[in-house]
Amino acid sequence: MAHKFRQELRLAVGTPIPALVMQNEFTTEGVLFDVGENSMGIVVVGHFKDRGLKECVVEICDNTSPCCFRGELRYVAETDYGLRLGISLYDENDQPLLVYLDSIGANIK
Repeated sequence: MAHKFRQELRLAVGTPIPALVMQNEFTTEGVLFDVGENSMGIVVVGHFKDRGLKECVVEICDNTSPCCFRGELRYVAETDYGLRLGISLYDENDQPLLVYLDSIGANIK
C-alpha cells in the first residue's frame, strides 16, 4: 500500500475523536483526523502493523453515541505525527459519516 489515493475533498476534525480500527481479530487505537463524505483519515496512537487486510470496521468512540462504520483500508502513510490510515467507507453503513458527526456535535472545519 505505497500509493495514496484520494477521490474526494477531506475536512479537518477540529477536536480529534478517539476511534478503534478493527481488522479481523486485530484492533488498533487512533484518532479521527479528517473526514470526507465517504472516507476518513485516522492517525494511529498505538502500534499498527499492515497485515495486508483491506476490510475494516472503525468504531467512533463518542461517550454518548458510539457508532461503527465498515470500510476498506486504502493506504498507510508515515507522517510527522504518526501513522495515518486512509479508509474508504462502504455505502452500506447505517448512516452517512458526516451526518453522524454532526449529530454528536463534532467540530468539522
